[in-house]
Amino acid sequence: PPSSPPGQNKTGGDRRWFHNPSVVIDTLLGITETTAWVFEEIFDEWVETLREESLGGSQVEVRWPSWDKVVIVTDSTREDIIMEWLSVQPLVYWIEERPAFAVKNKFASKAIQSSDGTRTKLWEKGLLGDNEIVGCADTGLDHDSCFFSDDTEAVEVCEGVGAVPNCVNMGHRKVVSYRYFDGKSDTLDTKWGHGTHVVGSILGNAEPSNWDEYTGAAPNAKVSFDDISPDGSSLWVTDDLNVQLFPHSYEIGARLHSNSWGSTTSHYTATA
Repeated sequence: PPSSPPGQNKTGGDRRWFHNPSVVIDTLLGITETTAWVFEEIFDEWVETLREESLGGSQVEVRWPSWDKVVIVTDSTREDIIMEWLSVQPLVYWIEERPAFAVKNKFASKAIQSSDGTRTKLWEKGLLGDNEIVGCADTGLDHDSCFFSDDTEAVEVCEGVGAVPNCVNMGHRKVVSYRYFDGKSDTLDTKWGHGTHVVGSILGNAEPSNWDEYTGAAPNAKVSFDDISPDGSSLWVTDDLNVQLFPHSYEIGARLHSNSWGSTTSHYTATA
């Protein structure tokens, strides 16, 4: 296996500002974990070739976040020539420009429980989210809000990709884990509050209960939260969701993961 395991972002090239708008190219490889050594032997050659002036130049950044995926960040004026080069590489079977992501949620709990949005039919049948953990990635979560706060238990906060060990407090009333990504996100939701709104829509449950008209869809559930925003509005999405994002909440016990953000494309892409 690679000496710098995928998921830790083995990288070639420096992170730089581009004179023209940059693009991200997602490249899928026809390899598995057991055959990754094939690409390990040529990854450095890829980096060297892509940094030649005839292709990406010295500003290009090449990342290998998971066994079967390579990510290339380049100047938009060089996108076509890099894609042409990638298209003739034997291990490559899919190439695409990554779309830009933005927040997209705005619906409340009653809208999914009745046709006219006035009743809570699922709650009436006792479906309140008991013993459920939901994963969620968004701009941040104000866990001091009355919808998530717990005066007796602290929120467990950690940093890292993949499943981060020892980052869970199942005793917290609502937030069992809060994970962020160093240099890419923080532990705040101060600008627009989109992540707080989203988690509130999913499972917000106020204490005291005088705000119960705003209760989320599964008020007895808890959240394992991933902060993917550096400023409360823009998003930083990991290169490989299956390797770097989802495993943390899954290991904690979540079998649902909510992501109320997306892109402007309607295509079924590698990030779908």
